[in-house]
Amino acid sequence: METVVQSSNEYRNLPLAQLQESTTNPRRRFDEHSLAELAASFQAQGVLQPLLVRTIEDDKYEVIAGARRLRAAKLAAFEEVPVRVVELSDAACVETQLVENIQRENAHPLEEAFAFYGLLHTDGLQYDITSLAAKTGKSPAFVATRLRLVELHPSIAEAFLADEIGVGHALEIAKLPQQEQQRAFDAAFHTAWRLTEDLGLPDSWTETTLAEVALEIRTGPFGSALHKSDYVHGGIPIINPTNIVDGKIVPDEHVSLSEETFRHLEEYALRQGDIIIARRGEMGRCAVVSASEEGWLCGTGSALLRLKKTVVPHFVQMFISSPEGRAYLSEGSVGSTMENLNQKLFATMPLSLPPAEEQEEVVRRVGRLFELANVVENRVVGARSQGDKLTQSILAKAFRGELVPTEAELARREGREYEPASVLLERIKAEREFQTSIKPDHNRKRPKEKLVTAEG
Repeated sequence: METVVQSSNEYRNLPLAQLQESTTNPRRRFDEHSLAELAASFQAQGVLQPLLVRTIEDDKYEVIAGARRLRAAKLAAFEEVPVRVVELSDAACVETQLVENIQRENAHPLEEAFAFYGLLHTDGLQYDITSLAAKTGKSPAFVATRLRLVELHPSIAEAFLADEIGVGHALEIAKLPQQEQQRAFDAAFHTAWRLTEDLGLPDSWTETTLAEVALEIRTGPFGSALHKSDYVHGGIPIINPTNIVDGKIVPDEHVSLSEETFRHLEEYALRQGDIIIARRGEMGRCAVVSASEEGWLCGTGSALLRLKKTVVPHFVQMFISSPEGRAYLSEGSVGSTMENLNQKLFATMPLSLPPAEEQEEVVRRVGRLFELANVVENRVVGARSQGDKLTQSILAKAFRGELVPTEAELARREGREYEPASVLLERIKAEREFQTSIKPDHNRKRPKEKLVTAEG
């Protein structure tokens, strides 16, 4: 995209009366308190950054970038503001607004979503998710995740913009058809336990981050420190993302280290109570290290989280693997071909933390629910297996003639004698043998008869 200078007076001051906000501006929220602070700053220092505008009439200009500055200038009772006048096509104007909006530090996720959507669907622009990610400095996974928010029902979108629900909840609701989203929202957030401004979190709970509850957050050794050629069979296990399955650690005896190699990497050794987290692939995979797993090695594709004693490891593990935890990690992942998590993202991950006793109680209750879910799942699997066997049994009976009355049963009902097939076969065999025994021998020679002559 190129911008063209409108005139030799590209930079100038223009009266506020000649400026109007753009109808295509994707920004949807303007915090009143923040605007008041900006207006006060303008009164003290003036407007330091010009607004970007284009001409729409002889004396009218459209604000392409700087709507917030325009509003603050009006609050400050300014008569004019500095601007930069450029010549842009409609498509280029929209592109400038959308990219600028995405790169704002405090952009709301829904604003980002509609900005990405606008870039993908504006006539005259040719973007796909990969090129869009490169243009905005985001990962393709981040762009794809944000785009899911466009599917929100308008009423849910308003609640999201009003911070009534978080991005994790919004993403989960967006998976549903729009006609079902409102019902799901009401069921989840209009109940007695909904967190509102009046209720908030219990006083005993605190809002914190993983960095504040951790003694150490460490990613696994770099590839230069650990090579596949270092692997041995049956040594000290290396725990990579593929070894974290359903909240448990599943080692591979072929992916392990000798004790000699391990001594150079002891700083990455796992301790009981650590949480090992997958940094690549599926987001949210993690497990708590047990006593029998202490001393194993955190692999290159994993990270270890060592917590303070006041924090229950299984509580944090459940939070990281929850839908909201997965959504947070997915949004912050980097990499164009595979989602990848860095140490900073783990450190800034928000966490609502109750006292230790409540953490234990939450873990206990969730564990019981998981056990119940497993029972139900096993019953469903068993019922499905029995159903498959029943189908095969029905087919077998059908081909054995067991699903219709047999000839013996029909004979009994009709009061007649029944001749089993075996008896019928014996009778037919006997009749054939009898017929064979009385059959004339056409090969036997007949005796010669005397010929009687005339003389004789």
